[in-house]
Amino acid sequence: MTEQEAISLLTKSGFDSDSSSLAKLIDSGRISATGSRQRADLDIDEVSLKNYIGKYRELMNGNGFDFIRRHIVL
Repeated sequence: MTEQEAISLLTKSGFDSDSSSLAKLIDSGRISATGSRQRADLDIDEVSLKNYIGKYRELMNGNGFDFIRRHIVL
């Protein structure tokens, strides 16, 4: 999956994403990718990206996040 396809999928899934936010996901190991932007051969693993989106949605919709929101004062 190309960088633009990954950003598009994240955007359609409700994330405010751009190249730098995608790079942070890759650098942190949250999603897998091979190659690099510098060499213009970046290939993002679609399965790991979809898993990340699914886990994020699960967290946001789960009781655990609701508990944290109710008990943390910002």
